[in-house]
Amino acid sequence: MPIFQSRIQFHRSNKLRHCVLIGGGDIARRLVPLLLPRYTVWIASRFGADNPVQKWRQMGARTITIDLDQPNTLARLHGLAQFFIILAPPKPIELI
Repeated sequence: MPIFQSRIQFHRSNKLRHCVLIGGGDIARRLVPLLLPRYTVWIASRFGADNPVQKWRQMGARTITIDLDQPNTLARLHGLAQFFIILAPPKPIELI
C-alpha cells in the first residue's frame, strides 16, 4: 500500500465524529461525559437562565441555539453531525 493511502486511512480512522444532542436536560448532562472520548458533542437547545451555555462548555460540549417551535432555526443543524440524539420532549397534544 502506498504511504499516501495509509496516511489517509489513518487520518480518517482517528477523526472524531460529531454527535448532536437535541435538548439540554438531565439525560443530556449524563450523556456528555460518556460521548466526549469518541465524539465532538454538540448541545442543540434553547439556552437561558435555567440552561446556561457556560454549563455545557465547561463540560467540553459545543453549543448551538435552536428552537424546535421555530423551524427556520433547524437549518443550522444540516451537515453538522453524523449522529443526532433527540432528547427534547414532544410538543403537548391539544385535545379539543
